[in-house]
Amino acid sequence: MTEVERYADRGRWREFCRTLWYRVPFLRETGIGTCRALDWRAHWTRYQTKVRLLETRLKVYRMEESGIQTPERPTPRLIVSLTSHPPRIAESYAAVYSLLTQSLKPDKVVLWLAQSQFPCKEHDLPWELLHLRQFGLSIQWCEDLKALKKILPSLRAYPDDIVVLADDDILYPSNWLERLYAAHQKDPTSIQARVTYRVFRNEHFHYYLRRNFLFFGKEAPPSLLYVPLARMGVLYPPHVLTEEVLRTDLAMQFAPYDDELWCWMMMIVSGAKVHALCGGWEDLIELPLARPLAARLVEFCMYFGHALAEFYPEVRTILVEEERAMPQALGYAPVGPGV
Repeated sequence: MTEVERYADRGRWREFCRTLWYRVPFLRETGIGTCRALDWRAHWTRYQTKVRLLETRLKVYRMEESGIQTPERPTPRLIVSLTSHPPRIAESYAAVYSLLTQSLKPDKVVLWLAQSQFPCKEHDLPWELLHLRQFGLSIQWCEDLKALKKILPSLRAYPDDIVVLADDDILYPSNWLERLYAAHQKDPTSIQARVTYRVFRNEHFHYYLRRNFLFFGKEAPPSLLYVPLARMGVLYPPHVLTEEVLRTDLAMQFAPYDDELWCWMMMIVSGAKVHALCGGWEDLIELPLARPLAARLVEFCMYFGHALAEFYPEVRTILVEEERAMPQALGYAPVGPGV
């Protein structure tokens, strides 16, 4: 069963639970059921998460080998960047450990934290993260840039190096970084991504992202019509984005909760294309940690996406030309007026 089929099967099961709860008065009157309470898979997922976190905690305690390259590579170096916040900091060591046990060792693994969220700095962090510092983890402090903390401080601190984005609730396989770096060596001018969104155009000539549609790296050339999903792994070559990406005032105004949207706009302005790797996310383990306001953030980010497109009117023109030039290679025929 493929990943798409598993998600479809899970959706049908949840729909059945929701229908059962509405049609059986006993469940509503006694307060037994919600869709999540009836879904035994959710309980099983929570159990698996606790087991994985416990296993990783033991591995962290027994870790002996450094997880970074020594001595460092000559420029450009390989920098892995991620961020976290208080609701998820206690379990973020699992993702960091997976990044420090890669077959291809990075030169740095940088965890960016907002000093305003951790006023006591290291005293507010779990011992697992502090223990991982002796094996290569670098904890650095910055201003609170919301979701942009994982990308903007790294681009500013390491402008001449390769920056690879990761997230704090994913257990990455040991060959995760090696696959991204191998794709970069084949195409050093493109941005490499494990999973991407696909950009569509509706009948009103408005571009939008379908966040329930993931492009699993089919054999297609790099394109501007892919939006890289940062949490699954994105590699940015040095100087691939324009200097305007570092404008925190615009970033916080238009896309404070969506680093992918802001970077994608800067990709279009810079002319940098995205290459989706074959394989998708089937070997990644996602930990269902706290994600507050996740449902509302989707609509919030889409609203600011339209505002950002209005601020950069040349984006739509560039996308129209890209869609006309590569419709058959991408597998989708262009729609809307002007085609």
